[in-house]
Amino acid sequence: REKRREEKRVEEKHIEALMTSIVGDEHELVELARKLGWKHKEAKQFCSDEKGKIRNKFFSLLIKWTDKLGEKATIGQLLVAMEGIGKQGVAERILKDLPK
Repeated sequence: REKRREEKRVEEKHIEALMTSIVGDEHELVELARKLGWKHKEAKQFCSDEKGKIRNKFFSLLIKWTDKLGEKATIGQLLVAMEGIGKQGVAERILKDLPK
């Protein structure tokens, strides 16, 4: 059977599409990391280890998450995590416009 969109694995194209509209700060980055399964201390460490603009940090975090979970890193999980930081609307809008 065809997988529903929420069951599909997050790919780099999804992350790149999200990056065009992600606006956030260090607090939201830490919260997103926590929603994706990192402990608070790990999430804070990630923020201080990563160099560059906040958008690059979000990108790096999501790539590490997909590498860590592989096939289990689904669009549905990403939407739930984005909702947890108040960004589900942005994620929904962008991801629904991507080709299947």
